[in-house]
Amino acid sequence: MITSLTLDGVCGQTITYQFGRVNLLRGRNGSGKSTIKHGICYGFNGTDANGVRSPTHLISNGSEGLRLEMGTVNKAGTACELTRTLTQKGSQSCTLSVQGARTSLSQAELSKKLGSSQDVFLSVFVPGFFMGLPAPRQLAVLTEVMPVIDRRALLVELCGMALPPDDFIWKLVDLTKRADLSGTKVTAERRAQRSRLDHAEGRLAAVQELAEQVLTEPIAPASIARLKVVQALKTAWQDYGHRRAAMTKAGIQRDQVAHVNAERHAEALAIQAELAGLHFPAVRPATRVDEEIRTWLDQVQELPARPGVQNIPGADRCPSCGQVVGSKHREHVAAENAKAAAAYAEEVSKVEAHNAVIRAKVIALQDAYRKDEQRCTNEQRALDAVKSAQMALQTKLASLAPLPLPDVPPEPHQPAEAYSEEEEAALKREWDEHNAKFGAWREAHNRREEARATSDRLVREISSLGEAVARLERVEDALRRLPAEELARQADALRMSGYRIETGERVSISREDGFPYHLMSTGQRYMADIHLSLKLDSLLRRPVGALFLDDADLIDDIPGLIAGIENHQLFIAHVDLKLDRVEVTHV
Repeated sequence: MITSLTLDGVCGQTITYQFGRVNLLRGRNGSGKSTIKHGICYGFNGTDANGVRSPTHLISNGSEGLRLEMGTVNKAGTACELTRTLTQKGSQSCTLSVQGARTSLSQAELSKKLGSSQDVFLSVFVPGFFMGLPAPRQLAVLTEVMPVIDRRALLVELCGMALPPDDFIWKLVDLTKRADLSGTKVTAERRAQRSRLDHAEGRLAAVQELAEQVLTEPIAPASIARLKVVQALKTAWQDYGHRRAAMTKAGIQRDQVAHVNAERHAEALAIQAELAGLHFPAVRPATRVDEEIRTWLDQVQELPARPGVQNIPGADRCPSCGQVVGSKHREHVAAENAKAAAAYAEEVSKVEAHNAVIRAKVIALQDAYRKDEQRCTNEQRALDAVKSAQMALQTKLASLAPLPLPDVPPEPHQPAEAYSEEEEAALKREWDEHNAKFGAWREAHNRREEARATSDRLVREISSLGEAVARLERVEDALRRLPAEELARQADALRMSGYRIETGERVSISREDGFPYHLMSTGQRYMADIHLSLKLDSLLRRPVGALFLDDADLIDDIPGLIAGIENHQLFIAHVDLKLDRVEVTHV
């Protein structure tokens, strides 16, 4: 049940209404009674009361958008609040708050929670909306609210033929959705199959004439045997010529190899003579002088030690004994010192002269050894040069081994019969003419056999396609009749006291005495619309449970109507010219 409705920027109104089970809405025309109806419809359905989606025309002039908040209480007593917004650009939001938990919903998710689609909700909440719908949408509403029947079995019955579970038709038919959607697929498939059938029939007419063609195979000429003999002679003479040429070529190659071997033999003899004339010089090792040099070096003498020098007293008394020193004593000491120095110089001179002789001997020995070593090196180089020349000559001699002489094939046998090119050309012309005729016959024969195979295949294909088209036509007709047949079989669910509902291409209502809907007065039609809304709501698993009686002034007995509708929330709109604003009274 709806407990409150807050409108902000809706049709020029910003107001909050509180509701009970039966609500009397009074006010003059344009005071806002229909605004409440549009607000409730937009809150639950995302449309206005006429079914217009994203109804930006409800936004107040000069406002960027609208906002509404609707409080409800379900049968369990749980309070909910639904908040919706809509901008001039069509952007909208929907939020459901249950015990403080807020959830954003799309319209599809909200309709699923309510248990009814948009058209079903409006057909219940707004009496008269259903009768204004086009026939396909009326059938869709009834299909949604009616009790479920076995649509698969009903379709098979309407087709009048067996449809096994693995039949290709079930790939096109989805009975969980509207029958017209499956009908569209079946129609497209039937047209495609019909197109293939027409194409196959056209091809069959084209190939039948070719398949019935009569052909005569050409007879091969008798000269084929002679042509084979002539061609065999040609091959034999060609083979003879090849063998003769090969023999001649092999003889020439053998002569060339023999000449090359003779040249190589002469060159090898020259190299052998050169090898025999090579002279290998002797290499004498250098005489070692290390021991002799060491012997001379052992005779080197060391310089003698320098003799001691007496100190010449500088004072009148000797620093050693303290005696008085005179000039003679000083001269004597100086003479002794000079004598000792002369003797030392003489000894040093003798030692250095001795050592100089030894050094000269050692240097002479070292020079002689270096010359002898250089002589040994020169002799070794000469020997190495001769050995290198010997190795080069031996390598070249090894490369001059005689080449093997190629074999010369024997003289081939000449064919016994001569070959005539003119005879072969004449026989080939005759045979080519036959081959051309036979090729044309073979090509025509292949085309005829292919045409016969194609004709047989097309006959089978046409039969299969014709059967498929016939089956699809029956299924297409059955799907076209399925919604109306479903409604007809569900007619018991649509029985209403005082009224009769008939389903066909359109839903029609009449009184039990047969008086049709379109001839009723406005008030009678409105009462019929109210009863139809109540009947549709009773068929829903989750009833809407609310009606908005916008034309309540057309109802003769409102108290009796309220008493007869105990389980629905009612919004009864009356025109009161004294009230410029809507007043809501809980009855």
